[in-house]
Amino acid sequence: KQWYQRRVAITAGDLSLALCTAALMYIISIDDTINDFPLDAIKIMLKILKLEEPNLSRMMSPRKPSKSLLNFKRKLSDLFKKELSTLEVFNLDNLSAAEMVHEILIFVTAPTAQVDFRELIRMEGGIDYFLLRMDYLITSIDKANKYSVSDSKLTPETSEKLNRVERCLQVLENLTYMNGDNQNYLLNFKSKSVVRCLFRTLNICLSMIHSSQSKKIKLLSRSKQTDKVFECLIATMRMMLNLTHGNEYCCREVGKYDGMMKTILENILFLPKLAGEKHKFDCYTLGLGLLINIMGEVPENRRIIAKCSFDDSPWFSYDVEQAVFDQGKKPIELLCSTFLRFHASSNELEKQTFIEAESLCLKEAEEKKKEKSTDCDSALIPLL
Repeated sequence: KQWYQRRVAITAGDLSLALCTAALMYIISIDDTINDFPLDAIKIMLKILKLEEPNLSRMMSPRKPSKSLLNFKRKLSDLFKKELSTLEVFNLDNLSAAEMVHEILIFVTAPTAQVDFRELIRMEGGIDYFLLRMDYLITSIDKANKYSVSDSKLTPETSEKLNRVERCLQVLENLTYMNGDNQNYLLNFKSKSVVRCLFRTLNICLSMIHSSQSKKIKLLSRSKQTDKVFECLIATMRMMLNLTHGNEYCCREVGKYDGMMKTILENILFLPKLAGEKHKFDCYTLGLGLLINIMGEVPENRRIIAKCSFDDSPWFSYDVEQAVFDQGKKPIELLCSTFLRFHASSNELEKQTFIEAESLCLKEAEEKKKEKSTDCDSALIPLL
């Protein structure tokens, strides 16, 4: 009855109650001793999200909060800062009920969760909300940067938006993991807008990387803001890999989207050289996995990829040596060149590891020999 009363009040638009309820459920979710939520709690969380949905669907600014809500936010923020000082998931200076619910749903929808609420979340409009929110954030970044390589700037505000996009992708990834019904629902929502949204996200992240004026980009070593660019890009690749796994319909729609195959290839052929060690392997494995899914399920995608051209690609400006050998090559030749370079690098690393291991063994053998010699000397001294 208490859950029901709260749900009725939240549905009526009581933002203070929504924030209080979200904070309570968030605290419960980070408690390791609690492994699941009751059904009513999930429904309340989805009701809280729907308070924000009209603003997202109409691309309107959120309504101005009341003084009482601002005071309550400040008190709750002070409490969180005192008790959860290490919390970095969201902005403690501007707490949002929807963002707290967002983090709870990442936990609730994880593959390791004891109860599968994914069907309920879809039927209650959860997938709609997260896709609309993601599209809203990407559109706002587009407007700020005018969606061009030269104008794309990684401001703190843009970095924060990319972080929110990454969290939306994580929920959508959980909701569609090994769930064909949710995959098809997401793909068909609003005329396959998810494909367009994923493509725009990939290009925004790549444009952020291009905007850096360094030949040898070490984005991950610069700041937490630039780290979020790669985090968002990798989350997008994971989501696409999830969406296309064993789903011919999704593979066809993703593959035929104009420019998508070329963008996926860029993430495999060029991006790893600019990524830090933390994400270099992800660029290769996720990109190749996505390529395998898309081409393996739909033969038409193989013809699309064969027609891609990188002759005028800005990626070659970062690596003159690669431009000399690779510029003008076809996609298949570029993939082969990438594999051969990776294979040569792997062999060199294996050789170096073997030399270091051999050197270590010889050093240990020498130390043992010295220890035996010392023991023999110690035993002979009393005899002498």
